[in-house]
Amino acid sequence: MKCKFHFHIRCLFILIALIAGGCSRGNADTAPTAGTDGEEFLAVGESGIGRNDAVQVLDISGSRYFSAVHRALSSATQSIFVAMYKIKVDSDREFSPQFRLIQDLVDARKRGVNVTVWLDMSDPPDEVKGDNEGETNDKAIEILKKAGIQVSLVKPPRRLHAKVIVIDNRIVVEGSANWTYSALRRNAESSTLIMSSTYAAMKTARIIEEIGRNPVESKRSSRGKKRK
Repeated sequence: MKCKFHFHIRCLFILIALIAGGCSRGNADTAPTAGTDGEEFLAVGESGIGRNDAVQVLDISGSRYFSAVHRALSSATQSIFVAMYKIKVDSDREFSPQFRLIQDLVDARKRGVNVTVWLDMSDPPDEVKGDNEGETNDKAIEILKKAGIQVSLVKPPRRLHAKVIVIDNRIVVEGSANWTYSALRRNAESSTLIMSSTYAAMKTARIIEEIGRNPVESKRSSRGKKRK
């Protein structure tokens, strides 16, 4: 009788431990925390990315992308790293969402934030493309350089096809969206905002490793010169 009593006590303690462990794991790893504008972050908790680096993930696909990136850029205090395939500035650029994001970079630079932009230059210059004005990154480069922002270009045979933003070495935005009107207003794009200092460092290092083998500073480029 005494053995049965001790057996039941041990089972009870094991059950309590399992319940407590499950609750704590659920709170740490799966409980969503409030994001901006009613959105929700998925709190991943400890992961292979960094055991002491709690990771938060937010889906900012579609129409959520612009507002989320605009807020993040506007809140930057230390650094902004942008690696983008295409930033297309239209003739009515002051009213376009992509120009607003470019202006966020300019404003950040004025606040003393270290802003670095990498862009692709594998497409022909604008003047060669004729009716597809603005298809390449020339106008965006002009605006960024005028603001004193460091711009580096990736030239053939390499092609920069990334769409990555790293803010304050903690926030990473990546997905399918370029900074074009179509991507920001028409297309069904998929994008994610990840908060993790460890992942931010890994992503920045990987991008630089991949595209830094054959970059060319924008001031050395002949893209802005008219062909005779």
